[in-house]
Amino acid sequence: MFYFDHQAVLIEIKVLQVNGEEVYLIGDEIYKNVPQSILDLAFVSANWNRALKYFANPEIGGVLQTGYYMIDFDIYLDFNSQDIKLLTKIFFFQKIIEQDRFKKAFMKNIFKFKNRNKKVDVIKPITKAFVETYNLQNLKHSNRNFSLHRNLVSQVLDLGKYRFKDLFILDDKFYLEITNKNQRIYHLPIQELNCEVLPLIDYVDLNRNLFYLNTELAWNHQIKGEFYFEHQKLGQTLLTKIISLIEKYLADENLYWHLYNISGNETHLLQGIEQNFKSISFIEGIKKLEDSFRSLKLNYLNYMLEKELIVAKLQTYVSNQAEQQLFNSLLVRYKKQPK
Repeated sequence: MFYFDHQAVLIEIKVLQVNGEEVYLIGDEIYKNVPQSILDLAFVSANWNRALKYFANPEIGGVLQTGYYMIDFDIYLDFNSQDIKLLTKIFFFQKIIEQDRFKKAFMKNIFKFKNRNKKVDVIKPITKAFVETYNLQNLKHSNRNFSLHRNLVSQVLDLGKYRFKDLFILDDKFYLEITNKNQRIYHLPIQELNCEVLPLIDYVDLNRNLFYLNTELAWNHQIKGEFYFEHQKLGQTLLTKIISLIEKYLADENLYWHLYNISGNETHLLQGIEQNFKSISFIEGIKKLEDSFRSLKLNYLNYMLEKELIVAKLQTYVSNQAEQQLFNSLLVRYKKQPK
């Protein structure tokens, strides 16, 4: 069974008089005996207006007193029977949550409550095999206002709700999009990524190798789930394929800055420098470098001047005193050497 969530519910307890004996109505069932610890608290005055309430059968009369008690239980998903299982630590509570009325009618209200903020754009067929293969988990505390920076997402996601600077979108062809917010969006052909789980995924957090998907289970209840799984090997394989696709399709003089921005591999910085200073003077090369970083909203010059290997590489393009003075002024400007 798959652990889905935890739930607390307020149960209504009605005291009835039957054949001169007090009994207790909970849901549709009458109990002759209820643990005294429950009864001691059930009839204490409290404000329960916002709680989910499991009311006793209103058609049964002769009520002497009405009280409420909070119980909690765990919800499991059974992918074999395509149904839910409810479990609690207290034996008496277990008898309540196993009532037909509780499991069928009342649980619909609970899932309606849980589904209220969950958005499912496409229903994805999640199987028992998928759950077991990828060790799926339920995302119990969804945060819709978070960053998708450097995530791989499906086209159906509403990007206006999220923050990011770089993003990868599954598409049918490759192209680079620069938004009016200076966001870089790389559209990637899904077929070339060749990953069987991607049609099920809403987005992949490539920073943490986490795969997320939202779906609705077509079972006895309307169950909307926000699931995720962690897979470092698969995440890193995807990132490597993304870098290869960008290198394959992006015919751009800023290619190596894109590659470094995505991969963090300093080899791309050295390759970018070689391309940038090819067949031009050092002064022209520095201007071209600054223009590129300005257009991409990525100023790596500060970082590059911290690295001895890269500074040494830049120094090889200096050919006269004027160029050396310019290079020295850059080092001073970025505080890499004292005045």
